[in-house]
Amino acid sequence: VILMTDRVLQGSPLRQKATKILFIITVVGTLLPFVLFQNYFTTRWFRETCQLLSLSGAVMNLVLWTGMLTQRNRDPQLMKISAGLGIGVTGVAIAYGVRGFLPNDWWWTTDIFKSSVLTLMLVVWCWAFWKSAPASEKSQPPLAGNTQAL
Repeated sequence: VILMTDRVLQGSPLRQKATKILFIITVVGTLLPFVLFQNYFTTRWFRETCQLLSLSGAVMNLVLWTGMLTQRNRDPQLMKISAGLGIGVTGVAIAYGVRGFLPNDWWWTTDIFKSSVLTLMLVVWCWAFWKSAPASEKSQPPLAGNTQAL
């Protein structure tokens, strides 16, 4: 996300501010789990850390979107990639946040939600990277010009 934001804001006066913000989010997001949460490297600690890292990723993606929206020429593929990332990290953060309010018997609902959101993220990324055939290839039948295959 940092590299994508840097590339989007190349030549922009917002570039240095965005770099500082993303650096602070990275440092705080990495160190905060060790300060806030006890009993390192337990299941609960990993769950809480994942929620915090996902929230950090969502905020970083928001900075990327802000940078993209300030530009006249927007890369549609980068916008799709960023949209998929935003769906994924925000969904995971929400799933872990809601999980804390549910009894253990209902945690499966957040697992299904989280899996669905991550699947949606992958579908958006497939859409972003899917190459469509040029118009000349679309009009031809699949075996046109290849009579030896028959």
